[in-house]
Amino acid sequence: MFKLRLKRIVICAYLWLWIAPSVNLGPESSSASLSPQLIGDFATSSLVYVSDYFSFVGADAQGHVAFALDNNRGRDGDAYQAEHFVILHDEKKGWIDVLGNGSYENSKKVLKTIPDSPFFQFTSSPETGLTITSPRNRLTLKIAPFSQRTLRSDGKGAVWMGTAPAVLTWDARTITGRVIYEYLVMPDFNRLTRTYWGLWKEFQGLYLLAGQDNDVYLHTQQSDWIAPLIGTLVGFSVFKEQTHSLSDMQVEV
Repeated sequence: MFKLRLKRIVICAYLWLWIAPSVNLGPESSSASLSPQLIGDFATSSLVYVSDYFSFVGADAQGHVAFALDNNRGRDGDAYQAEHFVILHDEKKGWIDVLGNGSYENSKKVLKTIPDSPFFQFTSSPETGLTITSPRNRLTLKIAPFSQRTLRSDGKGAVWMGTAPAVLTWDARTITGRVIYEYLVMPDFNRLTRTYWGLWKEFQGLYLLAGQDNDVYLHTQQSDWIAPLIGTLVGFSVFKEQTHSLSDMQVEV
């Protein structure tokens, strides 16, 4: 049995909170062009929501740094929306102020890829290797092509997760680490324009860097609304590039 005792779950430099699927796929599973394929079935919907989430943790001689960037966009009728949620944490300096949090104009009506904003620009794709640049925040995140770790669909929406090595350049520092990535597409839904009661209930999750090149992910939640898509108690680990689902878990908070 995999037993994890959590006295307290904290958003800190090495723990990040979000959502995940529960179906495990091995490292040989191809993720090439997976995101466009998933959204292709839903992009014509008049109401749709898409999210790309990146959680980086790494270290250099000055200590650990964590950087998380959530990129969301949607369509509601003829209107298109986009927003960033971003946080940066330094092991010694604590939380760092970052420019770019909040909504921005999706003037090009972009859904299949992440629309650029005045604060963050995106080159290439998660499947082929992505570069995120932010001159105004003096940082660049270069991510290798993601290895797909999970894939799940409830017949309406779809979600997949991947992990990859990455390098964060921030000020004069070069920080080597890894990224856990999540892609989510949901038709007939758009939290950027509408309110959904009961969407999250007792959600707690961990995005962990284990050593220098291994990953651990875990979440538990009690919302029946989102359970068909993301499950209730699920997780995975990656050691030596081998993906393992975390099953028979006992989680204590």
